[in-house]
Amino acid sequence: MPPESPHEALNATVRSIWIGPPKEDDSDVNGFFSIIDRENGKGSSFQFFCLREYKAAFVEKFNKKYPNHRQVQVRAVEDYLDQKPEDWELVQELYDLLLTPPRGNVRDRVTFKELFCLLLLCEGGYVLDTSVSATGEGEIAFERVNAFYMPLLKSTEELLRLLEQYYESASPTTRLALKERITEEIKKLIALSRENKDIELFADVWTAASPEGKDRTPEAKARTKKMLLRFCAAVKKIERDYPNDLNGKGEHSERYKEAIIHQIVDAMLLTDDNGVPDLTGLRFWTNLVYVKYGYPVLLDSLMKIFGNSHGAKRGEISAPHYTAAAQGDTKSQSASNTSTITTWDGEPVTPLDLATRYSAHRARDGRNSVTSPTRSSPATTHFGSPTRTVPRAMSAGSIWQSPASNEKKGVVGNRSATNPLFSN
Repeated sequence: MPPESPHEALNATVRSIWIGPPKEDDSDVNGFFSIIDRENGKGSSFQFFCLREYKAAFVEKFNKKYPNHRQVQVRAVEDYLDQKPEDWELVQELYDLLLTPPRGNVRDRVTFKELFCLLLLCEGGYVLDTSVSATGEGEIAFERVNAFYMPLLKSTEELLRLLEQYYESASPTTRLALKERITEEIKKLIALSRENKDIELFADVWTAASPEGKDRTPEAKARTKKMLLRFCAAVKKIERDYPNDLNGKGEHSERYKEAIIHQIVDAMLLTDDNGVPDLTGLRFWTNLVYVKYGYPVLLDSLMKIFGNSHGAKRGEISAPHYTAAAQGDTKSQSASNTSTITTWDGEPVTPLDLATRYSAHRARDGRNSVTSPTRSSPATTHFGSPTRTVPRAMSAGSIWQSPASNEKKGVVGNRSATNPLFSN
């Protein structure tokens, strides 16, 4: 079979989902707008999903921004379900449960968004939260992936090394031994996070991708189906455990929110009782900066902003005096400001530390991107490239160490890869 042409490799489907009425300030679409603008016609198709009753309003928003449509398609969730994709009945059942009044509060809408995200991943392509936006400079290219990808927020050098060995090994005996060691490393990560009062899991789901087209192998199909079934089962169990949970304002109790908040991450990871993921068909994006829960996360040229849409009382969402620093603003950060936060791995950092680290990540982003030999800077960031040479994650070990101290080159993807774990 001849190799894919560059156009075919870049022809990924990129989606975003908004469940609820449109926002007057366009905060529901601005992030997606910024990503579409930076992709700049490289062949990806963009789809924005919303509820049918709000489709006309979102079509108007996109037509105003892109009069020529530019590959953007606004689609109704209900229309997609009417096409009856595989397992649509499970999603329709929870649509009726979660979105029919008196249900339909913010937590219910988030739960359904997560569920619909899994259904789309069963088809393949990328799904991004609406709170993910483009940052820095240069263009962004979404390439088709050949495994299931999600961001790895927390790691150590040892965990990355063990994961790399696991993926490279063809021996079931070796893999079993490595998984036992990976289990121990993940337990250490969980304990370290708890010690430093960070409640976020070691991976997250605000950007995810699964194989599409000819890369959608039986293994890939099996994994995404398991993810969907697991999440559906988890939601149904929580609904049974907390019947009639709504208060007089139509809101869920804190115990309901706490019970459901991490179910989507566990479902995508297919974790066991120890919180260790099923590594079959799973890969991680690791070139990112994660500080602690509530602070923006940089993944190459994408930035995730947390908004506490799940409604659980999980701590502060990016204290105002750190926001500029977390977005890489070094000019407004005074070296005399010695107020600190403790990162997930126990490092005390100041606003200037934050700004410096985020700015350093942005500077690396362009240098480590694949570009045409004739292309001038700023570079193009490629997601999911099967042939990319990339550095080991800045998040390996402490996120505050020198970038040069943890660089390691490797080839990404499982077609011809020697290092299939690492990808931007």
